[in-house]
Amino acid sequence: MDNELYYHRVILETDLPSKVSAKDNLVEVQILYIFIAEAIEDSFRVYKLKCWIRFKFLDSLLEDYSHKRYFNHEIGWAVCHHCAVDNAWSMATNSGFDLNVWLELSSRDDFGQYIRKYLGLVIDNTKPANVSMINGLAFASLIARKAVQKHKRDLVSLIIWDVVNVFIERFPFEWIYHDLNQWVQAYKVRHEDLHRT
Repeated sequence: MDNELYYHRVILETDLPSKVSAKDNLVEVQILYIFIAEAIEDSFRVYKLKCWIRFKFLDSLLEDYSHKRYFNHEIGWAVCHHCAVDNAWSMATNSGFDLNVWLELSSRDDFGQYIRKYLGLVIDNTKPANVSMINGLAFASLIARKAVQKHKRDLVSLIIWDVVNVFIERFPFEWIYHDLNQWVQAYKVRHEDLHRT
């Protein structure tokens, strides 16, 4: 985890009970899986990917874990914003990511290593660190869309698990996912202003 993230931590003093513990609780794998699957599915919706069939198991997972949900449409907006998508894609391809090579990898291990390498690179090269999760999700969503468009829909669940593995290592604490909502608001304001001028 990038130590810079601690400097972006949002601490609010209110009389209301907090959803987040003051301790650094680790994010649960199932909740993280739901978060990433929702982000990717939302990008399919935003980009009007017609050949996608919703994950059947996602609804039951959402029901089982309704007490904790990190994803919302504001996060989806940031992940699908053209700046995040373009930046993530540029970072990956300029460092050697080749979509066609990746899609033709036959070994599950090679496939996963390739994703984790370039996803990690996008996260590491994104500054400030609190935007790195947005760019990481933008990259993951983009390659998932490209896999579906190339008729390799079965790769999407593998992509999600590889992203889960990277995020568990890079973004291990619950507070990061709660604070992401604030970071997304700042990102949105900045980019709306940027594109207005």
